[in-house]
Amino acid sequence: MNNQHLMQSAANEAMEFRMVYPEIYYKIQPYVVMMCDEMDAYGTGMPSQEMLDQMTDRIYDNLCRLYPELNESVEETAKEVNVLISPYRYGRRRRRGVLGDLINILLLTELFGRRRRRFYY
Repeated sequence: MNNQHLMQSAANEAMEFRMVYPEIYYKIQPYVVMMCDEMDAYGTGMPSQEMLDQMTDRIYDNLCRLYPELNESVEETAKEVNVLISPYRYGRRRRRGVLGDLINILLLTELFGRRRRRFYY
């Protein structure tokens, strides 16, 4: 089996797993991809914490404009399952709650994935 076939097989498998992601992923991920595409277009490296916060805030604001019920739904779900959510993260006040954290996680995952791919070629 050649390298190209292995890469295609891995890509197909990843797509199959993504089909089972929750609906919220499909609402957030396009904004995350657009933000990363924009960052790549300007040729910047890995962003600083301040840049990540700004990117997360922009995605959050866009999502809340398009899906105003999204933030309420995420926060309510967190309460329903008795998730203990600390009001502080790394010594800083959390501005965007669970939804902001989810956006940040997806953003970091996308950024790390894009940076890692550069070393495979």
